[in-house]
Amino acid sequence: MASGLLKPKLALGIGAVLLLGSLSTSFIVNPIFFLILIVYFVTNIMYSLYLKHVVIIDMMIIAFGFVLRAIGGAVIIEVPFTPWFLLCAMLLSLFLAIGKRRHELVLSMEENKSHRKVLENYSLPFLDQLISIVSSATIVSYAVFTFTSRNSPYLMWTIPFVIYGIFRYLYLIHIKKLGGAPEKILLEDKHILATVILYTMSVIVILTYFS
Repeated sequence: MASGLLKPKLALGIGAVLLLGSLSTSFIVNPIFFLILIVYFVTNIMYSLYLKHVVIIDMMIIAFGFVLRAIGGAVIIEVPFTPWFLLCAMLLSLFLAIGKRRHELVLSMEENKSHRKVLENYSLPFLDQLISIVSSATIVSYAVFTFTSRNSPYLMWTIPFVIYGIFRYLYLIHIKKLGGAPEKILLEDKHILATVILYTMSVIVILTYFS
């Protein structure tokens, strides 16, 4: 639509059909999930219209969206979740959002122009400080989550994978000047990908044989 290949009216029409279809289906399946979708939709509208221009709030809204997705997934498959799980989801998504903003700021400084108005309110030292705080909090909250897990306390064995994954991502942000596309890093960086695979396998083994 931004390039002009897709007409705005057509895009809005299809979007309205998909929205009504998803909301009606979610209400039938689970009313709580329906409310979560409403909150998620309203949050995205507010972000697109205004909140993406508000310093700090723009990144926190992105993290809030990931938390809503986590809650929605837990609700729809009827799996209990703890506050520590939600805190981990929020901090990890906030960590990725800050890294993305840092990457955008570096590019804007190199090109001497900014594609996001909100970047004018950020600086590299400030974002680096936020990354340091959030990455540390993420590791601590995940550690507490594993210690208090109802499924198995042996999940603490996965802590080294989380620590290495975060450290590796910090290396890519600060040394390799990456971080603009977290999903691309996940698929292209062999160390991150191997860490995710090993982490997933460890969780499966622990929950299968030690829970």
